[in-house]
Amino acid sequence: MSWILALFYCGLLWLVFAKLKLLKLSLPVAIVAASVGPSLIILLLLCAQYLHPYTPVARVFQEVIPVIPQLRQAGRVTEIAVAPNTPIKSGDVLFKVDEVPYRNSVTRLTAALEEAKQSEKVSEASVELAQAILTRTEATLKYSTDNRDRIVKLFESKAASQQDLDLASNKFAEAEAAFSQATAGLTQARLSVDLAQAKIEQAATQLSDAQYDLAQTTIYAPGDGYVTNLQLREGMLVGGAGSGAIMSFVLESGNTPRGVIVAAFNQKNFLRLKPGQY
Repeated sequence: MSWILALFYCGLLWLVFAKLKLLKLSLPVAIVAASVGPSLIILLLLCAQYLHPYTPVARVFQEVIPVIPQLRQAGRVTEIAVAPNTPIKSGDVLFKVDEVPYRNSVTRLTAALEEAKQSEKVSEASVELAQAILTRTEATLKYSTDNRDRIVKLFESKAASQQDLDLASNKFAEAEAAFSQATAGLTQARLSVDLAQAKIEQAATQLSDAQYDLAQTTIYAPGDGYVTNLQLREGMLVGGAGSGAIMSFVLESGNTPRGVIVAAFNQKNFLRLKPGQY
């Protein structure tokens, strides 16, 4: 600005004294022209800096959303529905990934979940069967115990033979072993139910993850705005471990209040700034 004003003033002096010859150049006139002009320019610049704040350093910051595919397994891009720096609306499709392998995973895990549920029903039926066997062996053990005790009393009173006592003792031992086996069988059946329930939870979690991946094969715009830094091409693999941003989405200013301008002012300029000033 100072150079422009100085050139303008020199041009004005040239017009007045050389071109149009409106005034005759003399030493007093030259001293006045050489002192008044630069003084006015300096005064004008000082007033402009003080009364009209400005900054040579300013930065515009706008919220940018990095678009990162949330796919646990890498997929191949089949369609890119946007172009860089082209306005789009919220909910518009950005790009699509081949959904065939993800749909197959959902189908496979749905079948695995149904199989786990059927296994739970089989395990529950095994528990009922083991409970019935335990009840039967418990009754047999009670009968064998009472019969053994009765034979023992008869043997002590010489009313039963040694053979009768041995037979009753053997029956008791067999009933006791059968009862222990039935108890272990019931415990094992209950554990199989717990295992089946754990498999159901695992299959349900895997199915939920697969359904989420399937939903992520089509990516939509998070708001009104435009796409920039588009690094995507059809046929590229996206997602998986270590996947990074493949494009950036810039929201329109009406969608977010977080777009700001940061500027640095000198102190004398800063004192003149007021809220709402143009």
